[in-house]
Order: sequence, then structure tokens, then C-alpha cells
Amino acid sequence: MSIVFLDGDFIQKDEAKISPDDRGFLLADGVYEVTPFYNGVPFSLDRHMARLERSLAWMRINYSLDGLEEIHKQLIRVNEFQDAPTSYVYVQITRGAAPRTHYFPQEDVEPTV
Repeated sequence: MSIVFLDGDFIQKDEAKISPDDRGFLLADGVYEVTPFYNGVPFSLDRHMARLERSLAWMRINYSLDGLEEIHKQLIRVNEFQDAPTSYVYVQITRGAAPRTHYFPQEDVEPTV
């Protein structure tokens, strides 16, 4: 069974639930980044984090990447991919769940990660 990280928790993949009001789901209002790992070692993780940070700024999604590098490494460990020749961590950050409108919701909406 795969372990995923969703909104601050490591959970079983089949337990992951995203709100039907999530703007990423409804309107593709979000960003993503994929980081490859080779034998459990991230490839250019700092560059991937920098690109993710630029994408979030461009989309005006207020989310701090503090701790996200460690989350990447923990996902590799808990899924036992340390010795896999190639594995990937796929990060998606959406603006979050809010009533459907075509303009950006108020700043107090919590991003979905």
C-alpha cells in the first residue's frame, strides 16, 4: 500500500480525500512539480523547490515550502523506495477548497498540498 502526504499528514493512499470544492480539482487552479529520485537520492531537489516556489508566486498561492524537502525524503523512506533505481515524488499544491467562483477567493483559504 502506498503512503501519501496530504494537508500535513502521511496517510494510506486509499484514505486520501480531496474536497469536491477544491479549486485545483474544479478549475486547475494550482501548480505541480515532479522530483526524480535515483537510488533514494533526489535529483536537483533545490532546483525543483526553486521552480515550485516561482510557480506558487506566479499563481499567487500563499504557501511556505518550509519542510517540503524533508517530506520528499520521508515519502521515499515510508514507501521503501530507498533502493529503487528510479522513483518520483509528485507534488501538487492547489489554491484550496472554496465556493466556486471564477475570481480568486479570499486570502484565508488554506492551500491543498
